[in-house]
Amino acid sequence: MNKSKTKIKGQAIILVVLVIGGTMLGATAIAGFLITIQLQQAGDVINSAKAVFAADAGVNCALYHLNNPNKEGGVCLNETEHIELANRADVVFECHIDDRFNDVSKVSCGNPATTYILSKGTSGTTKRAFLYTILTPPAGP
Repeated sequence: MNKSKTKIKGQAIILVVLVIGGTMLGATAIAGFLITIQLQQAGDVINSAKAVFAADAGVNCALYHLNNPNKEGGVCLNETEHIELANRADVVFECHIDDRFNDVSKVSCGNPATTYILSKGTSGTTKRAFLYTILTPPAGP
């Protein structure tokens, strides 16, 4: 009878060790997964910043076209709507006369009727977009 109690105590200790070990293994796996996600997000901060600055550059190019419609040459001066930047980011910008953002409302960025500029910056897999609205002052008396 004494041997049987010892055998049960030994089985209980093995069971407790397995449960605690399994719990620790699960917690370690979850912690590793969470750290991996945080590292990916930290890496995307750089791409996010590149995409934001690319989108801003697209708005600036479109505004330059709008304010200087007859100039040619250079990166922003040749009516290019897609620009690949030196930091491996790129930007696509469009000018529209209304908020439908379809091919019918799309106009040249040198067109004075432009009321919306849509600029989309991309770096890696990160995409950011800016919408710039040009308000026209009301007609005075």
